[in-house]
Amino acid sequence: MKIGFFVCSNGYGHFIRVSKIANQLKKLNDSCEIDIFCEQYHIDKFQSILVDDFNYIPYKSSNINWNTYLGGIRFDYDEYMKWLNQYKDIVNDYDVVVSDNIVGLLKYRNDIILSSSFLWHDVMIDKFSNNPDVLKLYEFEQNLLTKYRPNMLCVKDIVMESIKYSTNPIYTGWCCDLNKLEEPVNDIENFVFISPSLGYDISYTNTFLEMARGLEKSKYNVYLSKDLYDMRDTDSYFKFEHRKFEKMSKNSVFVFRPGVGTITDCVQYNSPMVLVYSENDSKEILHLANRVIEMELGLGILVNSNFATVLDNFDMYRYKKNISQLKRSGHIKSAEFIIK
Repeated sequence: MKIGFFVCSNGYGHFIRVSKIANQLKKLNDSCEIDIFCEQYHIDKFQSILVDDFNYIPYKSSNINWNTYLGGIRFDYDEYMKWLNQYKDIVNDYDVVVSDNIVGLLKYRNDIILSSSFLWHDVMIDKFSNNPDVLKLYEFEQNLLTKYRPNMLCVKDIVMESIKYSTNPIYTGWCCDLNKLEEPVNDIENFVFISPSLGYDISYTNTFLEMARGLEKSKYNVYLSKDLYDMRDTDSYFKFEHRKFEKMSKNSVFVFRPGVGTITDCVQYNSPMVLVYSENDSKEILHLANRVIEMELGLGILVNSNFATVLDNFDMYRYKKNISQLKRSGHIKSAEFIIK
Protein backbone atom coordinates (compact mmCIF):
# COMPACT_ATOMS: atom_id res chain seq x y z
CA MET A 1 0.00 0.00 0.00
CA LYS A 2 1.46 3.35 -1.05
CA ILE A 3 0.20 6.45 0.78
CA GLY A 4 0.93 10.08 0.00
CA PHE A 5 0.42 12.89 2.52
CA PHE A 6 0.29 16.54 1.47
CA VAL A 7 0.81 19.04 4.30
CA CYS A 8 -0.47 22.61 4.30
CA SER A 9 2.35 25.18 4.18
CA ASN A 10 0.84 27.47 6.79
CA GLY A 11 1.76 26.46 10.34
CA TYR A 12 3.31 23.62 12.33
CA GLY A 13 0.21 21.78 13.54
CA HIS A 14 -0.56 20.29 10.12
CA PHE A 15 2.82 18.56 9.97
CA ILE A 16 2.63 17.24 13.53
CA ARG A 17 -0.85 15.78 12.93
CA VAL A 18 0.24 14.08 9.71
CA SER A 19 3.31 12.66 11.46
CA LYS A 20 1.19 11.08 14.18
CA ILE A 21 -1.23 9.53 11.68
CA ALA A 22 1.61 8.25 9.48
CA ASN A 23 3.33 6.65 12.49
CA GLN A 24 0.13 4.86 13.39
CA LEU A 25 -0.34 3.66 9.81
CA LYS A 26 3.10 2.08 9.93
CA LYS A 27 2.13 0.23 13.11
CA LEU A 28 -1.03 -1.09 11.47
CA ASN A 29 0.66 -2.05 8.21
CA ASP A 30 4.44 -2.24 8.35
CA SER A 31 4.70 -2.86 4.62
CA CYS A 32 3.01 0.39 3.57
CA GLU A 33 5.15 3.02 1.83
CA ILE A 34 4.64 6.57 3.07
CA ASP A 35 5.64 9.80 1.31
CA ILE A 36 5.12 13.11 3.09
CA PHE A 37 5.12 16.28 0.97
CA CYS A 38 5.78 19.30 3.17
CA GLU A 39 7.76 22.50 3.63
CA GLN A 40 11.52 22.36 4.20
CA TYR A 41 11.02 24.27 7.45
CA HIS A 42 8.80 21.43 8.69
CA ILE A 43 11.64 18.99 8.13
CA ASP A 44 14.23 21.29 9.69
CA LYS A 45 12.20 22.13 12.79
CA PHE A 46 10.91 18.65 13.60
CA GLN A 47 14.04 16.55 13.19
CA SER A 48 13.24 14.75 16.45
CA ILE A 49 10.01 13.23 15.09
CA LEU A 50 11.16 12.30 11.59
CA VAL A 51 10.96 8.59 10.73
CA ASP A 52 13.70 6.91 8.67
CA ASP A 53 11.19 4.72 6.84
CA PHE A 54 9.23 7.73 5.55
CA ASN A 55 10.16 9.73 2.47
CA TYR A 56 9.96 13.48 3.18
CA ILE A 57 9.67 15.51 0.00
CA PRO A 58 10.02 19.31 0.37
CA TYR A 59 7.89 21.60 -1.76
CA LYS A 60 9.59 23.81 -4.33
CA SER A 61 7.10 26.55 -3.46
CA SER A 62 4.35 27.09 -0.88
CA ASN A 63 0.66 26.23 -1.28
CA ILE A 64 -1.87 27.78 1.13
CA ASN A 65 0.68 30.08 2.72
CA TRP A 66 -0.81 33.41 3.60
CA ASN A 67 -0.51 36.08 6.24
CA THR A 68 -2.10 39.38 7.10
CA TYR A 69 -0.38 42.73 7.29
CA LEU A 70 -1.64 46.28 7.83
CA GLY A 71 -5.21 45.05 7.61
CA GLY A 72 -4.59 43.33 4.27
CA ILE A 73 -3.63 39.87 3.10
CA ARG A 74 -0.83 38.31 1.09
CA PHE A 75 -2.25 35.53 -1.04
CA ASP A 76 -1.80 34.88 -4.76
CA TYR A 77 -4.44 32.66 -6.37
CA ASP A 78 -2.49 32.19 -9.62
CA GLU A 79 0.59 31.02 -7.70
CA TYR A 80 -1.57 28.58 -5.78
CA MET A 81 -2.95 27.14 -9.03
CA LYS A 82 0.59 26.77 -10.39
CA TRP A 83 1.52 24.91 -7.22
CA LEU A 84 -1.45 22.53 -7.60
CA ASN A 85 -0.57 21.85 -11.22
CA GLN A 86 2.81 20.40 -10.17
CA TYR A 87 0.99 17.49 -8.51
CA LYS A 88 -1.75 16.70 -11.04
CA ASP A 89 -0.02 13.45 -12.01
CA ILE A 90 1.79 12.73 -8.73
CA VAL A 91 -1.42 12.45 -6.67
CA ASN A 92 -2.47 9.53 -8.85
CA ASP A 93 0.70 7.54 -8.08
CA TYR A 94 -0.69 6.49 -4.68
CA ASP A 95 -3.25 3.99 -3.43
CA VAL A 96 -4.44 6.61 -0.95
CA VAL A 97 -3.81 10.36 -0.72
CA VAL A 98 -4.39 12.34 2.46
CA SER A 99 -4.39 16.12 2.15
CA ASP A 100 -4.06 18.08 5.36
CA ASN A 101 -6.16 21.10 4.50
CA ILE A 102 -5.27 21.53 0.81
CA VAL A 103 -8.70 21.24 -0.79
CA GLY A 104 -7.49 22.18 -4.28
CA LEU A 105 -5.86 18.78 -4.84
CA LEU A 106 -9.38 17.39 -5.35
CA LYS A 107 -9.18 18.91 -8.82
CA TYR A 108 -6.81 16.12 -9.87
CA ARG A 109 -8.08 13.27 -7.69
CA ASN A 110 -11.61 13.23 -6.28
CA ASP A 111 -11.17 10.47 -3.68
CA ILE A 112 -8.58 12.34 -1.62
CA ILE A 113 -9.13 12.21 2.14
CA LEU A 114 -8.96 15.65 3.73
CA SER A 115 -7.79 16.32 7.27
CA SER A 116 -8.43 19.38 9.45
CA SER A 117 -11.15 20.99 11.53
CA PHE A 118 -11.52 24.12 9.38
CA LEU A 119 -11.26 25.18 5.73
CA TRP A 120 -8.85 27.88 4.61
CA HIS A 121 -11.14 29.42 2.01
CA ASP A 122 -13.92 29.69 4.60
CA VAL A 123 -11.61 31.42 7.09
CA MET A 124 -10.13 33.77 4.50
CA ILE A 125 -13.42 34.85 2.90
CA ASP A 126 -14.76 35.86 6.30
CA LYS A 127 -12.21 38.67 6.64
CA PHE A 128 -11.24 39.42 3.06
CA SER A 129 -14.40 39.06 0.99
CA ASN A 130 -13.38 42.02 -1.22
CA ASN A 131 -10.04 40.53 -2.17
CA PRO A 132 -10.26 39.11 -5.72
CA ASP A 133 -7.72 36.32 -5.08
CA VAL A 134 -9.59 35.18 -1.99
CA LEU A 135 -12.88 35.26 -3.88
CA LYS A 136 -11.40 33.04 -6.61
CA LEU A 137 -10.06 30.63 -4.01
CA TYR A 138 -13.39 30.42 -2.24
CA GLU A 139 -15.34 29.74 -5.43
CA PHE A 140 -12.80 27.20 -6.71
CA GLU A 141 -12.54 25.14 -3.52
CA GLN A 142 -16.18 25.36 -2.53
CA ASN A 143 -17.18 24.06 -5.98
CA LEU A 144 -14.83 21.09 -5.54
CA LEU A 145 -16.34 20.28 -2.14
CA THR A 146 -19.88 20.57 -3.51
CA LYS A 147 -19.06 18.31 -6.45
CA TYR A 148 -17.18 15.56 -4.57
CA ARG A 149 -18.12 15.95 -0.88
CA PRO A 150 -14.90 14.25 0.33
CA ASN A 151 -14.29 12.43 3.59
CA MET A 152 -12.63 14.74 6.09
CA LEU A 153 -10.87 13.62 9.26
CA CYS A 154 -11.65 16.12 12.01
CA VAL A 155 -12.03 16.70 15.75
CA LYS A 156 -15.71 17.00 16.65
CA ASP A 157 -15.03 19.26 19.65
CA ILE A 158 -13.61 22.02 17.45
CA VAL A 159 -14.92 21.31 13.95
CA MET A 160 -16.25 24.41 12.16
CA GLU A 161 -19.71 24.53 10.63
CA SER A 162 -18.45 24.80 7.05
CA ILE A 163 -16.98 21.29 7.29
CA LYS A 164 -20.29 19.84 8.43
CA TYR A 165 -22.14 21.01 5.32
CA SER A 166 -19.29 20.88 2.77
CA THR A 167 -17.70 17.48 3.47
CA ASN A 168 -18.43 14.07 4.92
CA PRO A 169 -16.91 14.62 8.39
CA ILE A 170 -15.15 11.65 10.00
CA TYR A 171 -14.96 12.44 13.71
CA THR A 172 -11.77 11.00 15.14
CA GLY A 173 -11.14 12.62 18.51
CA TRP A 174 -8.06 14.68 19.41
CA CYS A 175 -4.81 13.52 17.78
CA CYS A 176 -3.03 12.64 21.00
CA ASP A 177 -2.58 9.69 23.30
CA LEU A 178 -4.74 8.88 26.30
CA ASN A 179 -3.18 10.31 29.44
CA LYS A 180 -4.65 9.27 32.76
CA LEU A 181 -5.42 12.18 35.05
CA GLU A 182 -3.38 11.97 38.21
CA GLU A 183 -4.76 13.21 41.49
CA PRO A 184 -5.95 16.66 40.42
CA VAL A 185 -4.25 19.65 41.99
CA ASN A 186 -5.63 23.12 42.42
CA ASP A 187 -2.33 24.89 43.13
CA ILE A 188 -0.64 26.71 40.27
CA GLU A 189 3.17 26.68 40.36
CA ASN A 190 4.08 27.76 36.83
CA PHE A 191 2.79 30.04 34.11
CA VAL A 192 4.12 29.15 30.67
CA PHE A 193 3.84 31.75 27.90
CA ILE A 194 4.11 30.36 24.38
CA SER A 195 4.53 32.78 21.49
CA PRO A 196 2.45 32.28 18.33
CA SER A 197 4.31 30.32 15.67
CA LEU A 198 3.47 32.06 12.40
CA GLY A 199 1.62 35.05 10.99
CA TYR A 200 0.84 36.92 14.20
CA ASP A 201 0.60 40.54 15.20
CA ILE A 202 3.45 41.97 17.32
CA SER A 203 0.81 42.99 19.88
CA TYR A 204 0.75 39.36 21.06
CA THR A 205 4.44 39.43 21.88
CA ASN A 206 4.03 42.67 23.79
CA THR A 207 0.99 41.33 25.63
CA PHE A 208 2.71 38.12 26.72
CA LEU A 209 5.79 39.99 27.92
CA GLU A 210 3.61 42.44 29.84
CA MET A 211 1.72 39.55 31.46
CA ALA A 212 5.02 37.95 32.43
CA ARG A 213 6.25 41.19 34.00
CA GLY A 214 3.09 41.33 36.09
CA LEU A 215 4.03 37.96 37.63
CA GLU A 216 7.67 38.80 38.40
CA LYS A 217 7.08 39.39 42.10
CA SER A 218 4.45 36.68 42.50
CA LYS A 219 4.86 33.18 43.93
CA TYR A 220 4.70 31.66 40.45
CA ASN A 221 7.55 30.50 38.24
CA VAL A 222 7.34 32.15 34.83
CA TYR A 223 8.48 30.31 31.71
CA LEU A 224 8.79 31.85 28.24
CA SER A 225 9.06 30.08 24.88
CA LYS A 226 12.25 30.76 22.94
CA ASP A 227 11.07 33.81 20.97
CA LEU A 228 9.78 35.51 24.11
CA TYR A 229 12.75 34.45 26.22
CA ASP A 230 15.15 36.01 23.73
CA MET A 231 13.27 39.32 24.09
CA ARG A 232 13.21 39.35 27.91
CA ASP A 233 14.57 42.40 29.75
CA THR A 234 15.23 40.62 33.05
CA ASP A 235 16.61 37.31 34.30
CA SER A 236 13.46 36.59 36.32
CA TYR A 237 12.18 34.04 33.80
CA PHE A 238 12.93 30.46 32.82
CA LYS A 239 13.23 29.21 29.25
CA PHE A 240 10.49 26.80 28.17
CA GLU A 241 11.31 23.92 25.85
CA HIS A 242 8.57 21.77 24.34
CA ARG A 243 10.16 18.55 25.60
CA LYS A 244 9.35 19.76 29.13
CA PHE A 245 5.62 19.92 28.39
CA GLU A 246 4.67 16.64 30.03
CA LYS A 247 6.96 17.12 33.04
CA MET A 248 5.57 20.59 33.77
CA SER A 249 1.93 19.87 32.98
CA LYS A 250 0.81 18.87 36.49
CA ASN A 251 1.07 22.33 38.07
CA SER A 252 1.24 24.64 35.06
CA VAL A 253 -1.09 26.95 33.20
CA PHE A 254 -0.23 27.47 29.53
CA VAL A 255 -0.87 30.90 28.02
CA PHE A 256 -0.96 31.23 24.23
CA ARG A 257 -2.82 32.45 21.16
CA PRO A 258 -5.38 29.81 20.09
CA GLY A 259 -3.88 27.18 17.80
CA VAL A 260 -4.89 23.55 17.28
CA GLY A 261 -1.34 22.25 17.82
CA THR A 262 -0.80 23.79 21.26
CA ILE A 263 -4.37 23.10 22.36
CA THR A 264 -3.79 19.45 21.44
CA ASP A 265 -0.64 19.40 23.59
CA CYS A 266 -2.67 20.73 26.51
CA VAL A 267 -5.37 18.11 25.92
CA GLN A 268 -2.79 15.32 25.87
CA TYR A 269 -1.35 16.32 29.25
CA ASN A 270 -4.58 17.59 30.88
CA SER A 271 -3.13 21.09 31.08
CA PRO A 272 -5.47 24.05 31.66
CA MET A 273 -4.98 26.94 29.31
CA VAL A 274 -5.48 30.68 28.98
CA LEU A 275 -6.13 31.71 25.38
CA VAL A 276 -5.22 35.26 24.41
CA TYR A 277 -6.91 36.57 21.29
CA SER A 278 -8.11 39.69 19.51
CA GLU A 279 -11.59 40.53 18.25
CA ASN A 280 -9.88 41.11 14.88
CA ASP A 281 -8.44 37.61 14.75
CA SER A 282 -9.48 35.13 12.08
CA LYS A 283 -12.69 33.15 12.19
CA GLU A 284 -10.73 30.01 13.10
CA ILE A 285 -8.90 31.64 16.04
CA LEU A 286 -12.13 33.05 17.48
CA HIS A 287 -13.86 29.69 17.02
CA LEU A 288 -11.10 27.85 18.90
CA ALA A 289 -11.19 30.36 21.75
CA ASN A 290 -14.97 30.10 22.04
CA ARG A 291 -14.92 26.29 22.04
CA VAL A 292 -12.27 26.12 24.80
CA ILE A 293 -14.32 28.54 26.89
CA GLU A 294 -17.61 26.71 26.20
CA MET A 295 -16.11 23.33 27.10
CA GLU A 296 -14.54 24.88 30.23
CA LEU A 297 -11.00 23.77 29.46
CA GLY A 298 -9.58 27.12 30.54
CA LEU A 299 -10.16 30.84 30.11
CA GLY A 300 -10.03 33.23 27.20
CA ILE A 301 -9.01 36.87 27.43
CA LEU A 302 -8.61 39.63 24.89
CA VAL A 303 -5.21 41.09 24.05
CA ASN A 304 -4.31 43.91 26.47
CA SER A 305 -6.83 42.70 29.07
CA ASN A 306 -6.02 42.74 32.77
CA PHE A 307 -4.22 39.45 33.37
CA ALA A 308 -4.86 39.68 37.12
CA THR A 309 -8.46 38.61 36.49
CA VAL A 310 -7.12 35.22 35.37
CA LEU A 311 -5.67 34.54 38.79
CA ASP A 312 -8.95 35.48 40.45
CA ASN A 313 -11.10 33.13 38.35
CA PHE A 314 -8.91 30.16 37.50
CA ASP A 315 -10.27 26.81 38.70
CA MET A 316 -7.35 24.44 38.08
CA TYR A 317 -9.11 21.31 39.35
CA ARG A 318 -12.25 21.79 37.25
CA TYR A 319 -10.37 22.54 34.04
CA LYS A 320 -8.08 19.53 34.41
CA LYS A 321 -11.03 17.24 35.04
CA ASN A 322 -12.92 18.56 32.00
CA ILE A 323 -9.89 18.14 29.74
CA SER A 324 -9.33 14.56 30.94
CA GLN A 325 -12.81 13.58 29.74
CA LEU A 326 -12.25 14.58 26.10
CA LYS A 327 -12.21 11.92 23.37
CA ARG A 328 -8.67 11.24 22.12
CA SER A 329 -6.67 8.78 19.99
CA GLY A 330 -7.66 10.67 16.83
CA HIS A 331 -4.44 9.65 15.06
CA ILE A 332 -5.28 5.99 15.69
CA LYS A 333 -8.84 6.32 14.41
CA SER A 334 -7.60 8.30 11.40
CA ALA A 335 -5.09 5.61 10.50
CA GLU A 336 -7.72 2.90 10.84
CA PHE A 337 -10.05 4.82 8.51
CA ILE A 338 -7.29 5.28 5.92
CA ILE A 339 -6.42 1.57 5.99
CA LYS A 340 -10.05 0.62 5.45
